[in-house]
Parts: sequence; C-alpha cells; structure tokens
Amino acid sequence: MRLLRVVVLALALADFQCGPGTTEFWRLPEPDMAAHEWSVAQKCARTKPVPGGDLADVHWFAADLSQLHPSLWGAWLPPDTIVLDLRHLTDSVTIEHELLHHLLRGSVRGESHPFVPFVWPCNVIPRLVGG
Repeated sequence: MRLLRVVVLALALADFQCGPGTTEFWRLPEPDMAAHEWSVAQKCARTKPVPGGDLADVHWFAADLSQLHPSLWGAWLPPDTIVLDLRHLTDSVTIEHELLHHLLRGSVRGESHPFVPFVWPCNVIPRLVGG
C-alpha cells in the first residue's frame, strides 16, 4: 500500500493525467517554519545532512492528500520532494516528520518510520495517524 501511495504521488508530480479524480499538486515556497523544524530534526536525530540532502534541496508541494489516503498528512518523495496536505501546511510536526525523512534519506535498517528517531527522541509520529 505504501508503494502504491509513492507511485501515485510521483505520477501526479510528473503531471501524469489519470483521468477524472486526478490529484492536483501546487508548488509551494519553503514554509516559514521549515528552517526551525530542520534544525530540530537534525538535533533530535543527531545527524547532519549529506550532499543533496540539505534543506535548500527540498522542493515543496501541496495537495489534497486525503484523496489518496484519509490519514496521509505529508509525504517525502526521494530524493528531494516534500508534499504537504492542504490541511497541514503549517503543522510543525508534519513538516518536521517529512524533513526527518529527507535528512535520513529514506529507510533506516529497512524501516520507513523506525522507533529511533521518529518516536523517540523526535516525537514526530502523530498519535492518531501512526506515521
């Protein structure tokens, strides 16, 4: 299911038209709180960005992600794209969560949301959504 979401988001970002019900994406400027959340993510994860994985490399988009999945608040699409749900454009936890994906450059030991650092110490897994 996760792979399906990534494929659908990637196709939508590439302006692929699937017919009626296609999810629209809008380019965003970097959110005002992104620099702060980037700093927090680096500190709690105790890691520094690798080349190509810095905050300046992120391309920001907005979309109604509930069309893809009701509990999808944001998505990081490798290597450098973050899509925020329209209802979570200013949600600091969602922004930090997606920036943490960007900082870690994907899965850690095969897990997309490893306990360390997503739950502890960063605490960026929304309780009602589960990641």
